[in-house]
Amino acid sequence: IGGIPHDLGLIPEIQLIHQILDPIRCSGFSDEEVFSKIHKLTSDKVPTHVLYNTPQTCSFRYQSCAAIFRALISNPLVLVVNSLMDDLPDNDADFLWQIIEENREKNNVLIYLSSSSAPMQMNWDQQINL
Repeated sequence: IGGIPHDLGLIPEIQLIHQILDPIRCSGFSDEEVFSKIHKLTSDKVPTHVLYNTPQTCSFRYQSCAAIFRALISNPLVLVVNSLMDDLPDNDADFLWQIIEENREKNNVLIYLSSSSAPMQMNWDQQINL
């Protein structure tokens, strides 16, 4: 299970790259595998050098990308996103949904927890409103 908490769950003093890579390294992946995965995730949308900054020196967009990459790097079967994009401007929300859609496994389950309507950027198979 990959998860993206509402507050992103980033540690202010630690570079974003370590917050993405260290958990998967602890799972037994080699450095080569880990860096291959991060380069695949970042593609051309997020410059890798940005991830060498601490969260407070990056924009919310890049902080959000780091939280998304951390959640997706292990190719989870279930991805839980807790109202991350509810209050963002449309261009930022569109960008982050595109990052999620391009990098998540096509067969995984995406659960978006929110008090708002389902985001229009995704093609939802099913919605449960409580």
